[in-house]
Amino acid sequence: MKRTINGITCDTVTATEIIAEGHGCSLAWWGLYQTPGGSFFKVVVGTDGEVADWALMAAEQTKKMVEKYAPHMIEKVFGSAAAASDAASSELRITVQVPVCLAQRIETVAADQGISVDNYVVHSIEKTLAQEPANFC
Repeated sequence: MKRTINGITCDTVTATEIIAEGHGCSLAWWGLYQTPGGSFFKVVVGTDGEVADWALMAAEQTKKMVEKYAPHMIEKVFGSAAAASDAASSELRITVQVPVCLAQRIETVAADQGISVDNYVVHSIEKTLAQEPANFC
């Protein structure tokens, strides 16, 4: 199954499955996945076999779900404390000045989507860069 959400391709075939839970004898199930680009998404299928929900998930939301439903996967998905520390040092903070009205729009859209401003901005940049040739990173 494949969908594009906010410019991020969410494909259950190419993504890494983190959790998949079925519901007995019905067709209902849900799954949590990570795209090759690192974004998380969830798919929920109802008892009729139809997709009921398909959404991007913030890293914090994903971590909470993994802690609750598959705690044995935490280190594999998010790394050990040492790996998390190394990952944090491989990130770069960029400060960008934007007009107040644009900042307000970004905050509103992020809140409507249930994700942080940081995640919204990163997803927006990923979406834009996906249209450019990959000559770096």
